[in-house]
Amino acid sequence: MRRFVTTTAVFLLLCNTLIYYNTNVEEAKIMDSHNTEEKSNDTQSASIEAIVYETEEEQINRKYCGSPVCKFFFPFTVGEQESRARLQVPGIISMAQQTNRVLVLPNVGDARLGACKPFTFDYYYSIESMRQSSPNTIFITQDQFLRWNQEMKAIKANKFTAKIIRLSDKAQKEHVGLDIKLNIEQYRHKQCLMPFDHLEYENTALDIHIRKTGKHQAAITQFVFNTLRSVQSDVMLMHYRVYRFNCKHPPAPLTYAERLKKHAKVAATLLYPYVAVHWRMETAAPSKLLKCSQNLVAYINHIKKKTGIVNVYVATDYPIDGGRQHSGTFRKITRDHHRAANVLKSNIDFSTLERINSSLPLLNNTEFLSLSNNAIRHSESGIPGILDKLILMYSNWFVSGPEKCCRISSSYTAQVLKERAAIIDNQKEFEEETVNSVLLNVGDRWERPKWP
Repeated sequence: MRRFVTTTAVFLLLCNTLIYYNTNVEEAKIMDSHNTEEKSNDTQSASIEAIVYETEEEQINRKYCGSPVCKFFFPFTVGEQESRARLQVPGIISMAQQTNRVLVLPNVGDARLGACKPFTFDYYYSIESMRQSSPNTIFITQDQFLRWNQEMKAIKANKFTAKIIRLSDKAQKEHVGLDIKLNIEQYRHKQCLMPFDHLEYENTALDIHIRKTGKHQAAITQFVFNTLRSVQSDVMLMHYRVYRFNCKHPPAPLTYAERLKKHAKVAATLLYPYVAVHWRMETAAPSKLLKCSQNLVAYINHIKKKTGIVNVYVATDYPIDGGRQHSGTFRKITRDHHRAANVLKSNIDFSTLERINSSLPLLNNTEFLSLSNNAIRHSESGIPGILDKLILMYSNWFVSGPEKCCRISSSYTAQVLKERAAIIDNQKEFEEETVNSVLLNVGDRWERPKWP
């Protein structure tokens, strides 16, 4: 009996000990939780307090750059026309990423990208798609950069250092030109940089020279990145003059503004089903064009008979409906160009953007006018070229010119073919009412003439 009592007492003592231990552990956990919450609250309070006590300059920087300090990369001129310039932008994004800078997107207009143009970047392209494909990169427009400049000037902040960088691909070997003297005021005026007047411009440029080659791209790319990283200025202003800058893992290519894609879809819906022709005459030998046009007429009639498609859409750099050329580099039109165009016009009933434009909704240009441009001085050639390209992409049948009749290596045509291949890959089983919009080929070329 005594042994039973003793055993019971020991058991109860152990239970009390365990209860006391567990109680202390729980109390410790609760106290620790309170301490963690207090620390978290303290951290949040400190963070809020830090933002509250930021200087005006830091607050302006945070507004535009997401941080109290801003470093910018601004390609104020991008050489080449729209189709080729569009291909350069992923490389430019990589430069901003590699130097950890905010990318200032230049204005656009007349199928060009640059500070002198009248419209903001989103007049042509989707900035939202850029943000989605490069979420760790901050993009601002040229107008937003100008507002940053104006706000800094208004609070009389110290001027920010700015360096002109000129990238070109005419060298036999990569090298850097240092301390290249500039007449900075004259240069700023010519390049439309005068509105950015709260920058302390260095009066020397940094020239980066690379080779124009498809080889050694990794080494060339690294050379450019390393050189750019050495620049300490607050603002890098780049005059981009290269034909090709390839990165190993480039960001996604630019996509056109959603409103332009919708506009082109409306046009395509008016035309369905249709054969689309792209004929870039600019670099063709004028004496060959008449025969090229005759062969194109024969090809169109053959395809119409083969597919049963009646409607034809033509996109060309030649001013087929009058007016000026549809390319900024197409400068000389001869009698041979006119004769070739007349053969097409007299034998084929076709549509152009100009001819169907009255049936399309109006595109509002004024909402995209840049702060530094108060008026549109002449008609804008970039949008028609983009719409033409999109309408070609959406066509049921696509054909472009053969060798000697047009420029074979056109980046414009290449982009149409690439997008059409993607559309065909994604085509699903289609309903009867959507059969008109089905793509029947990626692309074709009409027969090259046999010259003596």
